[in-house]
Amino acid sequence: MTTWFNNMKLRNKLFLSILLVVLVPVLFVGMFLTAQFRQMALENAVQQTASNVERLKQRTSDIIKIPLIVSERLLFDRRLKTVSNSRYDTVLDVFKAYSGYSDFRDFLKTYAELKNIRLYIDNPTLINNWEFIQPDDSIRHSFWYRAAIADNAVRWYYVEDQAGKNKYLSLVRRIDFPEYGTKGVLVIAVNPVTLHAIMNQEPYETMIIDENNNIVASNNPALSGKLLTDASIGKIIQNYDSGTYEEIVDGKLSKIIIENVHPASSLNGLRIVSVFAVDYIVAEADRIGTMGMIVIFLSCIVAVILISLVSALISKRILKLSKEINKVAAGNLNAYSPIDGNDEIAQLSRQFNSMVRSIRELMDEVYESNRQKSMMELKQKEIKLKMMASQINPHFLFNALESIRMKAHINGQSEIAQTVRLLGKLMRKTWRSAGRTSVSAMKWKLSAATWKFKNSAMPTG
Repeated sequence: MTTWFNNMKLRNKLFLSILLVVLVPVLFVGMFLTAQFRQMALENAVQQTASNVERLKQRTSDIIKIPLIVSERLLFDRRLKTVSNSRYDTVLDVFKAYSGYSDFRDFLKTYAELKNIRLYIDNPTLINNWEFIQPDDSIRHSFWYRAAIADNAVRWYYVEDQAGKNKYLSLVRRIDFPEYGTKGVLVIAVNPVTLHAIMNQEPYETMIIDENNNIVASNNPALSGKLLTDASIGKIIQNYDSGTYEEIVDGKLSKIIIENVHPASSLNGLRIVSVFAVDYIVAEADRIGTMGMIVIFLSCIVAVILISLVSALISKRILKLSKEINKVAAGNLNAYSPIDGNDEIAQLSRQFNSMVRSIRELMDEVYESNRQKSMMELKQKEIKLKMMASQINPHFLFNALESIRMKAHINGQSEIAQTVRLLGKLMRKTWRSAGRTSVSAMKWKLSAATWKFKNSAMPTG
């Protein structure tokens, strides 16, 4: 790994460094922050939706509390018992009785949450005025009527109104009249306008469902009044209890929040269901994440361009320095690196120039030293040669003088022999002191001795 990195060009090293030091961490941090932001957005949406559902539950409870209050009042209303159980002889009597009893109408005026109030009771003398209704066979066989007659518990059903054939969420309960031995079924319908008013404030698809899976109210008008099975999530949540679920709805991953609404003193209750697609929630987070990734990508491109320019400048300066180094390696000590600046490359260039200058000066010194050494050696050789010559000439001269002396001695020329002997003695003394006497001086003495020898030898000749 180290060898591979060392063999890599400087530009590639810079690109690799920006990739490892900048791009990878930035991409990792970007993806991490995007994922965290996405998860945070989803959690906030779930929390917000749960809060909305809880608020919707409270407001729904407040609305359906009104029918409970009204039913409790009517349960002990003596005038209602009298009007509903009296036997009337004429229509006028019924009309007077209805005119004298205005509680139903007063409650409807007082509470906007109420749509209508119906009392179903068996009294053949009463006239159906949509407040007091004589139940027919279809009503007697309806599930809600039979359930109410079975006991006096409060129940909530999605009941069809006899007047307009519209269905409303209604409180259904039995009212007993023990004084008359009769029973009636009180039906108080909730005004759907109030339910839809609070539903329309919800940002996501939300619905209120009764125990028979009727969609009582929804912020999607196409679903109101239909069965849960008609909705896309019908089969998914049909048997789900309160909680938060994650399911595929219409091919999209969705969060489903279910909250039960169980009114006080009621045998059954309602369910509030809110559904939102995860993609819809995280769309903004994904958009911001995508924008962030685009910004990161563009930043990376700009960084690559800048690092290319910087690496080109650095490489150009290093190549220029390398070219001058190669000149020095080829023997050109006049190489000079003109790189300026105060960075490391400029410092290296100045050190290179200083090094070349030092090498050049050192080479000059070595050359001068070698030249002087060569001259000194030459002079030493000359001196040795001269000294050898000076050593050879005296010996030859001594031998010659000795031959002359012996020749003169043999011939009886004692005076000449003595003169030659003295001359040789003189020359030997001179030779011994040759280290302190120059060659020229020695020659001069030799010339003087020769001249003396000639002068001394001339008279006898």
